[in-house]
Amino acid sequence: MPIDEIDSAINKSAPDNIFVNGNAVSASNFKITGKSIADRELVYTSGDVPTVTEKLLFKENVLNVSGTAPESKVEVARASDGSVVFTGIVSDISKFSPESHTEYLISIVSSQNDDYYSEYKFSIVFEIEPIFHVSPLDIKTGDSIVVRIEDVREGDDFGANLPFSYTAKFKRTGNDAIALIPINHAFEPGQHKMTLYCRGYEKEFEFNVNRVEYQEQHLTITGEGAAANTAESSKEYADTMYPLFLSFDEEIYWEGTFIWPADGSITTDYGLYRYTNGSEVPTRHTGIDIANAEGTDIVAPNRGKVIYSGFLTLSGNTILIEHGMGLHTLYMHMLDRTVEAGDIVEKGQLIGHIGTTGYSTGPHLHYQMMILDYSISPWYSLDGSAGFYQLK
Repeated sequence: MPIDEIDSAINKSAPDNIFVNGNAVSASNFKITGKSIADRELVYTSGDVPTVTEKLLFKENVLNVSGTAPESKVEVARASDGSVVFTGIVSDISKFSPESHTEYLISIVSSQNDDYYSEYKFSIVFEIEPIFHVSPLDIKTGDSIVVRIEDVREGDDFGANLPFSYTAKFKRTGNDAIALIPINHAFEPGQHKMTLYCRGYEKEFEFNVNRVEYQEQHLTITGEGAAANTAESSKEYADTMYPLFLSFDEEIYWEGTFIWPADGSITTDYGLYRYTNGSEVPTRHTGIDIANAEGTDIVAPNRGKVIYSGFLTLSGNTILIEHGMGLHTLYMHMLDRTVEAGDIVEKGQLIGHIGTTGYSTGPHLHYQMMILDYSISPWYSLDGSAGFYQLK
Protein backbone atom coordinates (compact mmCIF):
# COMPACT_ATOMS: atom_id res chain seq x y z
CA MET A 1 0.00 0.00 0.00
CA PRO A 2 1.48 3.40 -0.94
CA ILE A 3 2.36 5.65 1.97
CA ASP A 4 -0.16 8.29 0.92
CA GLU A 5 -2.94 5.74 1.41
CA ILE A 6 -2.08 4.97 5.03
CA ASP A 7 -4.82 7.20 6.41
CA SER A 8 -7.52 5.46 4.37
CA ALA A 9 -6.58 2.11 5.91
CA ILE A 10 -7.54 3.20 9.42
CA ASN A 11 -10.51 1.51 10.99
CA LYS A 12 -12.06 4.15 13.26
CA SER A 13 -13.62 1.75 15.77
CA ALA A 14 -11.87 1.73 19.16
CA PRO A 15 -11.41 -1.13 21.63
CA ASP A 16 -12.84 -0.83 25.14
CA ASN A 17 -9.37 -1.14 26.62
CA ILE A 18 -5.82 -0.92 25.37
CA PHE A 19 -3.05 -2.71 27.23
CA VAL A 20 0.25 -0.96 27.96
CA ASN A 21 2.89 -3.06 29.68
CA GLY A 22 0.21 -5.32 31.12
CA ASN A 23 -2.01 -2.51 32.44
CA ALA A 24 -5.45 -1.93 30.96
CA VAL A 25 -5.93 1.70 29.93
CA SER A 26 -9.32 3.13 29.03
CA ALA A 27 -9.41 4.32 25.43
CA SER A 28 -10.88 7.61 26.63
CA ASN A 29 -7.62 8.27 28.51
CA PHE A 30 -5.33 7.19 25.67
CA LYS A 31 -3.69 9.24 22.93
CA ILE A 32 -1.56 8.16 19.98
CA THR A 33 0.45 10.67 17.98
CA GLY A 34 2.71 10.00 15.04
CA LYS A 35 3.99 11.40 11.75
CA SER A 36 4.22 9.60 8.41
CA ILE A 37 7.16 10.05 6.03
CA ALA A 38 4.82 12.30 4.04
CA ASP A 39 4.97 14.67 7.07
CA ARG A 40 1.23 14.48 7.66
CA GLU A 41 0.37 14.55 11.35
CA LEU A 42 -1.51 11.41 12.37
CA VAL A 43 -3.33 12.00 15.66
CA TYR A 44 -5.74 9.47 17.15
CA THR A 45 -7.56 10.03 20.43
CA SER A 46 -10.35 8.23 22.24
CA GLY A 47 -12.74 6.73 19.66
CA ASP A 48 -10.25 7.34 16.85
CA VAL A 49 -7.74 4.78 18.14
CA PRO A 50 -7.11 2.49 15.12
CA THR A 51 -7.56 -1.27 15.32
CA VAL A 52 -6.79 -2.37 11.74
CA THR A 53 -4.07 -0.44 9.97
CA GLU A 54 -0.46 -0.54 8.89
CA LYS A 55 0.23 1.33 12.13
CA LEU A 56 1.64 -0.61 15.06
CA LEU A 57 -0.90 -1.09 17.83
CA PHE A 58 -0.74 -1.85 21.51
CA LYS A 59 -3.03 -4.83 21.91
CA GLU A 60 -2.94 -7.42 24.68
CA ASN A 61 0.41 -6.09 25.89
CA VAL A 62 2.20 -6.72 22.58
CA LEU A 63 2.75 -4.87 19.34
CA ASN A 64 0.78 -6.14 16.37
CA VAL A 65 0.79 -5.21 12.71
CA SER A 66 -2.14 -5.96 10.46
CA GLY A 67 -2.91 -5.07 6.87
CA THR A 68 0.41 -6.26 5.47
CA ALA A 69 1.97 -9.62 4.61
CA PRO A 70 3.02 -11.63 7.70
CA GLU A 71 6.49 -12.23 6.21
CA SER A 72 7.14 -8.50 5.81
CA LYS A 73 10.32 -7.37 7.52
CA VAL A 74 10.03 -4.90 10.38
CA GLU A 75 12.58 -2.88 12.31
CA VAL A 76 11.84 -0.89 15.48
CA ALA A 77 14.24 1.70 16.87
CA ARG A 78 14.05 4.22 19.70
CA ALA A 79 13.69 7.71 18.31
CA SER A 80 15.77 9.18 21.14
CA ASP A 81 19.04 7.55 20.10
CA GLY A 82 18.27 5.41 17.03
CA SER A 83 19.07 2.18 18.85
CA VAL A 84 17.37 -0.81 17.24
CA VAL A 85 15.23 -2.70 19.75
CA PHE A 86 13.62 -5.24 17.41
CA THR A 87 14.26 -6.77 13.99
CA GLY A 88 12.30 -9.61 12.45
CA ILE A 89 9.17 -10.31 10.49
CA VAL A 90 5.70 -9.00 11.16
CA SER A 91 4.39 -12.34 12.40
CA ASP A 92 7.03 -12.35 15.17
CA ILE A 93 6.63 -8.77 16.35
CA SER A 94 4.48 -9.89 19.28
CA LYS A 95 7.77 -10.99 20.88
CA PHE A 96 8.69 -7.31 21.30
CA SER A 97 7.27 -5.60 24.40
CA PRO A 98 7.06 -1.82 23.91
CA GLU A 99 7.54 0.76 26.63
CA SER A 100 4.91 3.37 27.29
CA HIS A 101 5.80 7.05 26.76
CA THR A 102 8.53 6.07 24.29
CA GLU A 103 8.72 7.20 20.67
CA TYR A 104 9.64 4.49 18.17
CA LEU A 105 10.76 4.73 14.56
CA ILE A 106 9.11 1.95 12.56
CA SER A 107 10.19 0.54 9.20
CA ILE A 108 8.15 -2.16 7.42
CA VAL A 109 9.42 -3.64 4.13
CA SER A 110 7.22 -5.90 1.99
CA SER A 111 8.35 -7.79 -1.13
CA GLN A 112 6.87 -10.57 -3.24
CA ASN A 113 8.69 -12.67 -5.87
CA ASP A 114 11.23 -9.89 -6.31
CA ASP A 115 8.80 -7.97 -8.50
CA TYR A 116 6.86 -6.10 -5.80
CA TYR A 117 8.41 -3.88 -3.17
CA SER A 118 7.01 -1.36 -0.71
CA GLU A 119 8.40 0.31 2.40
CA TYR A 120 6.52 2.13 5.16
CA LYS A 121 8.35 4.38 7.61
CA PHE A 122 6.76 6.36 10.42
CA SER A 123 7.19 7.29 14.06
CA ILE A 124 4.65 6.74 16.78
CA VAL A 125 4.33 7.75 20.42
CA PHE A 126 1.98 6.24 22.97
CA GLU A 127 1.06 8.50 25.88
CA ILE A 128 -1.29 7.83 28.78
CA GLU A 129 -3.02 10.94 30.07
CA PRO A 130 -2.73 11.39 33.85
CA ILE A 131 -5.85 10.49 35.83
CA PHE A 132 -6.95 12.76 38.68
CA HIS A 133 -8.84 11.87 41.88
CA VAL A 134 -10.21 13.98 44.75
CA SER A 135 -12.01 12.43 47.73
CA PRO A 136 -14.16 13.09 49.65
CA LEU A 137 -16.01 15.85 47.82
CA ASP A 138 -18.47 16.56 50.65
CA ILE A 139 -16.89 17.28 54.04
CA LYS A 140 -17.15 19.34 57.21
CA THR A 141 -14.79 22.02 58.42
CA GLY A 142 -11.94 20.43 60.36
CA ASP A 143 -11.71 17.43 58.02
CA SER A 144 -9.25 16.58 55.23
CA ILE A 145 -9.21 15.63 51.54
CA VAL A 146 -7.00 13.15 49.69
CA VAL A 147 -5.87 14.06 46.16
CA ARG A 148 -4.19 11.57 43.83
CA ILE A 149 -2.64 11.91 40.39
CA GLU A 150 -1.98 8.69 38.46
CA ASP A 151 0.81 8.30 35.89
CA VAL A 152 3.21 11.00 37.05
CA ARG A 153 6.60 10.62 35.40
CA GLU A 154 10.04 11.86 36.36
CA GLY A 155 10.36 15.55 35.55
CA ASP A 156 6.60 16.15 35.25
CA ASP A 157 5.21 19.47 36.45
CA PHE A 158 2.26 18.53 38.66
CA GLY A 159 0.36 19.80 41.66
CA ALA A 160 -2.87 21.27 42.99
CA ASN A 161 -4.28 24.79 42.67
CA LEU A 162 -6.33 25.34 45.82
CA PRO A 163 -8.82 28.02 46.90
CA PHE A 164 -6.70 28.98 49.94
CA SER A 165 -3.06 29.66 50.75
CA TYR A 166 -1.83 26.11 51.20
CA THR A 167 0.87 24.34 49.22
CA ALA A 168 0.19 20.62 48.95
CA LYS A 169 3.15 18.31 49.49
CA PHE A 170 2.97 15.10 47.46
CA LYS A 171 4.22 11.61 48.22
CA ARG A 172 5.35 9.61 45.19
CA THR A 173 4.23 5.97 45.13
CA GLY A 174 5.31 4.29 41.92
CA ASN A 175 3.75 6.40 39.17
CA ASP A 176 1.21 7.98 41.53
CA ALA A 177 1.44 11.24 43.50
CA ILE A 178 -0.71 11.63 46.64
CA ALA A 179 -1.30 14.57 48.99
CA LEU A 180 -3.43 15.50 52.00
CA ILE A 181 -5.40 18.75 51.96
CA PRO A 182 -6.53 20.16 55.35
CA ILE A 183 -9.88 21.96 55.61
CA ASN A 184 -9.55 23.65 59.00
CA HIS A 185 -12.05 25.38 61.30
CA ALA A 186 -11.66 28.75 59.55
CA PHE A 187 -12.53 27.45 56.07
CA GLU A 188 -15.56 29.20 54.56
CA PRO A 189 -18.50 26.77 54.21
CA GLY A 190 -20.03 26.32 50.76
CA GLN A 191 -18.98 25.22 47.28
CA HIS A 192 -15.31 25.50 46.35
CA LYS A 193 -13.11 24.44 43.43
CA MET A 194 -9.64 22.98 43.13
CA THR A 195 -7.66 22.05 40.03
CA LEU A 196 -5.18 19.19 39.72
CA TYR A 197 -2.63 19.40 36.93
CA CYS A 198 0.15 17.31 35.40
CA ARG A 199 2.32 17.93 32.29
CA GLY A 200 -0.20 20.17 30.57
CA TYR A 201 -3.34 18.24 31.52
CA GLU A 202 -5.66 19.47 34.24
CA LYS A 203 -9.01 18.71 35.81
CA GLU A 204 -11.22 20.89 37.98
CA PHE A 205 -13.12 19.45 40.95
CA GLU A 206 -15.91 21.06 42.94
CA PHE A 207 -16.19 20.15 46.62
CA ASN A 208 -18.65 21.16 49.32
CA VAL A 209 -17.66 22.23 52.84
CA ASN A 210 -20.42 21.93 55.43
CA ARG A 211 -20.65 24.37 58.32
CA VAL A 212 -19.86 23.25 61.86
CA GLU A 213 -21.14 25.48 64.68
CA TYR A 214 -18.34 26.29 67.12
CA GLN A 215 -18.97 27.48 70.68
CA GLU A 216 -17.59 30.50 72.53
CA GLN A 217 -15.54 30.52 75.71
CA HIS A 218 -14.70 33.42 78.04
CA LEU A 219 -11.60 32.62 80.05
CA THR A 220 -9.64 34.46 82.73
CA ILE A 221 -6.01 33.47 83.25
CA THR A 222 -3.98 34.98 86.10
CA GLY A 223 -0.91 34.24 88.15
CA GLU A 224 1.99 32.08 87.02
CA GLY A 225 0.08 30.70 84.02
CA ALA A 226 -0.62 34.17 82.64
CA ALA A 227 3.01 35.18 83.10
CA ALA A 228 4.05 32.51 80.60
CA ASN A 229 2.24 34.31 77.75
CA THR A 230 4.67 36.98 76.57
CA ALA A 231 6.04 38.22 73.27
CA GLU A 232 9.29 36.42 74.03
CA SER A 233 7.60 33.09 74.82
CA SER A 234 5.44 33.35 71.69
CA LYS A 235 8.54 33.96 69.57
CA GLU A 236 10.34 31.04 71.19
CA TYR A 237 7.39 28.77 70.39
CA ALA A 238 7.08 30.01 66.80
CA ASP A 239 10.81 29.76 66.09
CA THR A 240 10.95 26.22 67.47
CA MET A 241 7.69 24.65 66.35
CA TYR A 242 6.62 26.30 63.09
CA PRO A 243 9.49 24.84 61.02
CA LEU A 244 8.68 21.41 62.48
CA PHE A 245 5.00 21.74 61.54
CA LEU A 246 6.12 21.89 57.89
CA SER A 247 8.09 18.63 58.13
CA PHE A 248 6.92 15.93 55.72
CA ASP A 249 7.89 12.29 56.10
CA GLU A 250 6.78 10.18 53.12
CA GLU A 251 6.59 7.06 55.26
CA ILE A 252 3.09 6.40 56.57
CA TYR A 253 3.56 5.25 60.17
CA TRP A 254 -0.05 5.20 61.39
CA GLU A 255 -2.06 2.00 61.31
CA GLY A 256 -5.84 1.77 61.68
CA THR A 257 -7.92 4.38 63.48
CA PHE A 258 -6.49 6.78 66.05
CA ILE A 259 -7.35 6.37 69.73
CA TRP A 260 -7.92 8.93 72.49
CA PRO A 261 -4.58 10.04 74.02
CA ALA A 262 -5.81 10.49 77.61
CA ASP A 263 -8.80 9.97 79.86
CA GLY A 264 -10.57 13.05 81.17
CA SER A 265 -13.24 15.65 80.48
CA ILE A 266 -13.31 18.00 77.49
CA THR A 267 -12.98 21.56 78.75
CA THR A 268 -12.27 23.28 75.43
CA ASP A 269 -13.25 21.86 72.05
CA TYR A 270 -11.66 22.20 68.62
CA GLY A 271 -12.48 25.39 66.71
CA LEU A 272 -13.95 27.18 69.74
CA TYR A 273 -13.92 31.00 69.84
CA ARG A 274 -11.93 31.93 72.96
CA TYR A 275 -12.09 35.36 74.62
CA THR A 276 -9.26 35.65 77.15
CA ASN A 277 -9.08 38.17 80.02
CA GLY A 278 -11.84 40.37 78.62
CA SER A 279 -10.49 40.59 75.07
CA GLU A 280 -13.07 41.66 72.47
CA VAL A 281 -11.25 39.77 69.71
CA PRO A 282 -11.37 35.97 70.00
CA THR A 283 -8.69 33.46 69.16
CA ARG A 284 -9.58 30.08 67.68
CA HIS A 285 -8.76 26.96 69.64
CA THR A 286 -6.81 24.65 67.37
CA GLY A 287 -7.01 21.50 69.48
CA ILE A 288 -8.95 19.78 72.26
CA ASP A 289 -8.24 20.35 75.97
CA ILE A 290 -8.60 17.19 78.08
CA ALA A 291 -8.65 17.89 81.83
CA ASN A 292 -7.77 15.30 84.47
CA ALA A 293 -5.68 14.88 87.59
CA GLU A 294 -2.00 15.69 87.35
CA GLY A 295 -0.06 12.53 86.53
CA THR A 296 -2.77 10.94 84.34
CA ASP A 297 -1.22 8.87 81.53
CA ILE A 298 -0.89 10.30 78.03
CA VAL A 299 -0.41 7.75 75.24
CA ALA A 300 0.39 7.96 71.54
CA PRO A 301 -2.93 7.78 69.63
CA ASN A 302 -1.24 5.94 66.78
CA ARG A 303 2.14 4.80 65.55
CA GLY A 304 4.51 7.61 64.61
CA LYS A 305 7.91 9.22 64.90
CA VAL A 306 8.67 11.79 67.61
CA ILE A 307 10.09 14.90 65.93
CA TYR A 308 10.12 17.16 69.01
CA SER A 309 10.28 16.56 72.75
CA GLY A 310 11.21 19.51 74.93
CA PHE A 311 10.15 22.37 77.20
CA LEU A 312 8.91 25.72 75.90
CA THR A 313 7.83 28.63 78.10
CA LEU A 314 4.45 29.02 76.35
CA SER A 315 3.44 25.37 75.88
CA GLY A 316 5.39 23.77 78.73
CA ASN A 317 6.47 20.18 78.21
CA THR A 318 5.69 19.60 74.55
CA ILE A 319 5.79 16.66 72.13
CA LEU A 320 5.20 16.60 68.36
CA ILE A 321 4.68 13.27 66.56
CA GLU A 322 4.82 12.75 62.78
CA HIS A 323 2.41 10.01 61.64
CA GLY A 324 3.30 10.26 57.95
CA MET A 325 2.76 12.62 54.99
CA GLY A 326 2.73 15.69 57.23
CA LEU A 327 -0.01 14.36 59.55
CA HIS A 328 1.08 15.44 63.04
CA THR A 329 -0.23 15.28 66.61
CA LEU A 330 0.83 17.86 69.20
CA TYR A 331 0.80 17.54 73.03
CA MET A 332 1.22 20.56 75.33
CA HIS A 333 1.33 21.47 79.07
CA MET A 334 2.50 17.97 80.07
CA LEU A 335 3.89 17.18 83.51
CA ASP A 336 6.75 15.21 81.96
CA ARG A 337 7.88 13.45 78.78
CA THR A 338 8.89 9.80 78.47
CA VAL A 339 10.01 9.83 74.81
CA GLU A 340 12.65 11.75 72.90
CA ALA A 341 12.98 13.13 69.37
CA GLY A 342 13.75 10.32 66.92
CA ASP A 343 11.84 7.66 68.87
CA ILE A 344 9.30 5.50 67.03
CA VAL A 345 6.22 5.19 69.23
CA GLU A 346 3.48 2.60 68.93
CA LYS A 347 -0.26 3.13 69.32
CA GLY A 348 -1.08 3.20 73.05
CA GLN A 349 2.53 3.70 74.19
CA LEU A 350 3.06 5.99 77.19
CA ILE A 351 4.61 9.33 76.16
CA GLY A 352 4.09 11.38 79.36
CA HIS A 353 1.56 12.57 81.92
CA ILE A 354 -1.01 15.35 82.24
CA GLY A 355 0.32 18.50 83.89
CA THR A 356 -0.13 22.27 83.93
CA THR A 357 3.18 23.58 82.59
CA GLY A 358 3.41 26.71 80.45
CA TYR A 359 0.43 29.00 79.72
CA SER A 360 -2.16 26.92 81.56
CA THR A 361 -5.02 27.31 84.05
CA GLY A 362 -4.85 23.81 85.54
CA PRO A 363 -3.91 20.18 84.83
CA HIS A 364 -4.91 19.29 81.27
CA LEU A 365 -3.59 18.08 77.92
CA HIS A 366 -3.84 20.29 74.87
CA TYR A 367 -4.15 17.69 72.08
CA GLN A 368 -3.91 18.93 68.51
CA MET A 369 -3.97 17.22 65.10
CA MET A 370 -2.45 18.92 62.07
CA ILE A 371 -1.64 18.47 58.39
CA LEU A 372 1.56 20.46 58.08
CA ASP A 373 0.78 23.83 59.71
CA TYR A 374 -3.04 23.63 59.39
CA SER A 375 -5.01 22.18 62.30
CA ILE A 376 -7.79 19.66 61.73
CA SER A 377 -10.34 18.22 64.14
CA PRO A 378 -9.17 15.14 66.09
CA TRP A 379 -12.78 13.97 66.39
CA TYR A 380 -12.94 12.59 62.84
CA SER A 381 -9.85 10.46 63.48
CA LEU A 382 -11.58 8.49 66.25
CA ASP A 383 -14.36 6.85 64.21
CA GLY A 384 -12.54 6.32 60.92
CA SER A 385 -14.47 9.07 59.11
CA ALA A 386 -11.51 11.44 58.59
CA GLY A 387 -10.75 12.09 54.94
CA PHE A 388 -7.10 11.12 55.37
CA TYR A 389 -8.12 7.50 56.03
CA GLN A 390 -8.76 7.19 52.29
CA LEU A 391 -5.00 6.99 51.86
CA LYS A 392 -5.22 3.33 52.92
